[in-house]
Amino acid sequence: MTAPHQPSEEVLYESETRYQRLFEHAHEGIFRITTEGHFAEVNPMFVSLLGYDSAQEILSFSSQDALYIDSAQYQRVRQTCNTAGSVRNMELL
Repeated sequence: MTAPHQPSEEVLYESETRYQRLFEHAHEGIFRITTEGHFAEVNPMFVSLLGYDSAQEILSFSSQDALYIDSAQYQRVRQTCNTAGSVRNMELL
């Protein structure tokens, strides 16, 4: 028996499946990084946009090395993430 507000296993599975499909088939590059700045997850479009052959290549190095030419920009992203909890719609040059 589940608690009144606890989603069932089936509902959780369906939600995870929808997320995975969206993530894998998005036309935008999507990635998640750890608080230490390492890639945790990247979608196929992100791999393609950066010109790599596989996600494993990207997962092997830090996001600072892959995404930021200017270390100040990297620090701004980290600070925003630490204070706001996430970073959205921030243009990286």
